[in-house]
Order: sequence, then C-alpha cells, then structure tokens
Amino acid sequence: MSPATATPRAIGWDDPRTARYYEAFCAKHPRYHAANAVLIERAVLAPGQRVLDVAAGTGRTAEAALPWLHRQGRIVCVEPATAMRAVGEVRLADRGVTWTDRLPEPPARFDRILCGAAIWQVTPLGGTFRRLAALL
Repeated sequence: MSPATATPRAIGWDDPRTARYYEAFCAKHPRYHAANAVLIERAVLAPGQRVLDVAAGTGRTAEAALPWLHRQGRIVCVEPATAMRAVGEVRLADRGVTWTDRLPEPPARFDRILCGAAIWQVTPLGGTFRRLAALL
C-alpha cells in the first residue's frame, strides 16, 4: 500500500492525513458529539474548573466541555500525536485550552480528568489510573 492510498489505521494517529480523516468523520457523523455530551453531563463540570483531557485528539471532548467551564475555566489537552494536536490547537485557539504532548506531573492539579474515546491507548491501565489520580 502506498502512502497516498493508506487508510488512517495503516498510517497512524501522528499523520496529518489521519487528522484530516478524523475531522471529516466528526463533521459527518454524530458519534463523538453524542458520546461527549454524555461524558460531559456525567463529569458535572462547573465554571472555573481546571480540566485535563487525556488523549485529546483534535479537541472534540475539550470543545464539548468549554461551555460548562465559562471563561474562567481552563482545559489542558494531552495529545502525543503531533498531527492531531496541531489540528486541535487551530480548532480551539484562544479558548482557555492549552496543549501538551505528555501528562503533567504533580503538583499540577485538576478538578476533573476526561478521556473521550481513547482509554484503550493509555495502557497499562493500572499505572495510568494511579498517575491520573495523583493529579486530582
């Protein structure tokens, strides 16, 4: 398979084509919008909170959280794939969102930690959950 005809699965998350395919999917299909609406409702977000979005992709979960946080709230999006992060940085520019490629370390603190659809990518789960719990 040539790079020009590769599918997103074959080329990986850190390829600009994957980021474009992902955004096209999100624009056409309601799957992530619906899932994020439920996640945000259950997270019980409030104005002014600090939120960590793990495996943030292009920022769809962060975007769903922003209205609940109002202008005072802040979101840190963690996305190791440069291509996905680059799209998210443009999509959510100047909206109380910052981006990084790795989890913050304590003493960083967050009121909520979200992960929209990529928990399967942050294994082993036990170690990941311990690291995340230290940030709450």
